[in-house]
Amino acid sequence: MPEYGISALDAAVVFLSGLNAMRQRLRDGARFHGIIAEGGTSAAIIPERTRVELYLRAYDQGYLTEMIDLVKACAEGAAAQIGCTVQIDSLSKSFDSFVCNRPLAAAFSDNLARLGLSAKPDLNRAFAATDFGNVSQSVPSIHPYLGMGEGLVCHTPDFATASGDQRGMRIVRDGAKALAMTALDVFFNPSLLQEVKRSHQERVVAELTRHR
Repeated sequence: MPEYGISALDAAVVFLSGLNAMRQRLRDGARFHGIIAEGGTSAAIIPERTRVELYLRAYDQGYLTEMIDLVKACAEGAAAQIGCTVQIDSLSKSFDSFVCNRPLAAAFSDNLARLGLSAKPDLNRAFAATDFGNVSQSVPSIHPYLGMGEGLVCHTPDFATASGDQRGMRIVRDGAKALAMTALDVFFNPSLLQEVKRSHQERVVAELTRHR
């Protein structure tokens, strides 16, 4: 008597469809993505339980909280529509927004130039799920990127292969050299150190003010 069954998988599908429809409402620099981690045990059995895992990302920590509320409302609406119940768990605490220290970034770019390399423009904020954002709000930090070549995209098999070849290893060494040179600049240049500290304090205060 399948007509008496309530499919938790249907609720998961409705939920993900609702999230997709909600994407147009998101600000630039904000997104969510996920998977159905558990969708039933057999095609012949109506799933009584499903589990969806999501990642939510936003440059603005305050807006991230709004996104969480939107996702919760979407999940509760899908459950009500199908007749299921929903339980929402946070698997980890959110990471703080990354704060790039501009004087440090400029010094790093200069050192790349000394090595004969060109620097990408200051990205200011690395859009990645990393607890380095928390570190950057405690101490002056940079999150530099060195290009691997046109057409290569991070987190792909081609990128992994390129990272392990001779050119990839040379790029890693050049990046390490530039970072070491930047550390020496800070160590031996008191005025740069003071500029780094001042910039860090200003950027962190501005970041905290935006989230109030």
